[in-house]
Amino acid sequence: MAAALPAMMVAGGVLQAFSSVQEGNAQKSAYNRQAQMDDYTATLHEARAADDIRHSKMETAAVMGEQEAGYVGGGVAQSGTVLQKLQDTAASGAWAQTKYQFGGDLGAYNSRLEATNKRFAGRLAQRQGVMGAVTGLLTTGARAGTLAIGSGGTNPSSRINTGEGGELGPNINTTRYR
Repeated sequence: MAAALPAMMVAGGVLQAFSSVQEGNAQKSAYNRQAQMDDYTATLHEARAADDIRHSKMETAAVMGEQEAGYVGGGVAQSGTVLQKLQDTAASGAWAQTKYQFGGDLGAYNSRLEATNKRFAGRLAQRQGVMGAVTGLLTTGARAGTLAIGSGGTNPSSRINTGEGGELGPNINTTRYR
């Protein structure tokens, strides 16, 4: 029974190590799924920005067309203040489009940065699982070895004995060398 106990400890340690590696792999998978969602969100930011820009261009063109039609219909020449008004409308539209582009780029960048961070966290979780397994195996081996030694196994320190006069010394026949 004494010999079976270290074997059971080793078996339990191996099972714990396997479990630790599996946990690290599962955490990595979870982080990777979250990263995929962040990548998808980045794509949505870009698509929304493109749609907003397209809509803004159409809206700006419509407003400029209405202004131009109103000025031409009223018999006003397209110069001076009228031309300045059309240029202001075009600039306002370009500014709105730039804002949409910047907002989309920033949202996409932030989402991709989050995805990168999650992938890195996944790799760390996987490594922690492996390190936990190695540590667990080493600890189990040390405990099982200590238990085996205590139950009659070979103990390296048993080679040390007390010599004549109660002194500690190596397991050597000291009387032969006197």
